[in-house]
Amino acid sequence: VPIRRSKYRTFEFRNELILSQRQKPGGNVNAFGLYSYIENKLNARWWAGIRFDYSELPTDPENHEWGISPHLTWWQSEFVFYRLQLSYFERNYGEDETVLWFQSVWSMGPHKHEVY
Repeated sequence: VPIRRSKYRTFEFRNELILSQRQKPGGNVNAFGLYSYIENKLNARWWAGIRFDYSELPTDPENHEWGISPHLTWWQSEFVFYRLQLSYFERNYGEDETVLWFQSVWSMGPHKHEVY
C-alpha cells in the first residue's frame, strides 16, 4: 500500500498453528488446530475480513470441527468500533452451528503512548 494511502488501505494476513500433546494411561493424545485470518481496510472507517478455524478436540482428536467467519467492522472513531460477524461451525461429533455476532468495543482515557 503506498504511504499516502496507508491511512485508508491496509491488508492483514494472520495464521496460528496449535499442537497439543496430553499424557494419559495407555499413551499420548496428540491434537492439532489452526486458524487463518484475512482482513482488509476498505477505507478510513470500514474493514472486511474472514477467518477459517480447524480444531481437533484435545481430549479426543478423532472429534474435530471447522468454521468460517466473515465479518464487517465500522470504526466510529479511533476509540470505538462495531463489528457484525456471521460464524458457521461444522462438527463431526455434534450438530453444526450458525451464529450471528454483534460486537461493540470502546476505550476510555488517553493513549499512554501519546504526549498531551
